[in-house]
Amino acid sequence: MYDTNRAILQTNVTTASGLTLTSGDKHFWTPGFGKVIIRWMSLTVCTAIASADQAVVALEKRITSGSDTGRVTTGVPTVTVPGSTVAGKCYYKQGLEFEVKAGEELVTKVTDATATGAAHVSFGYEIVFEHPSNNANMVASA
Repeated sequence: MYDTNRAILQTNVTTASGLTLTSGDKHFWTPGFGKVIIRWMSLTVCTAIASADQAVVALEKRITSGSDTGRVTTGVPTVTVPGSTVAGKCYYKQGLEFEVKAGEELVTKVTDATATGAAHVSFGYEIVFEHPSNNANMVASA
């Protein structure tokens, strides 16, 4: 816990059911109230990766939740797991500083799939507490 009322949290955003088997979007997440800063992400291998294959997972951002218009796909955090990786290994990247605000959506996307293997994706984020009026996407309910 930070002395500024910020917290580092971790969440598993996928299951072991073939995350790295096919390319494409795998999970969508929105911070809801306020904004968060993604600090790190990791891939924990739960089924061995094929010998000649690597897996690459990116955290992309939809600037409007549910819409690919204006989607941020360049300069986004990625983690690569090399081929011949056995179950139980965890590959990570930290120091990401990737901001996601309410109304936006974080997308876990496999950009380079493997022939065999699966992994869990985790990411740590810091909650940034700020007033909703600082974000045009925040609307108070009647």
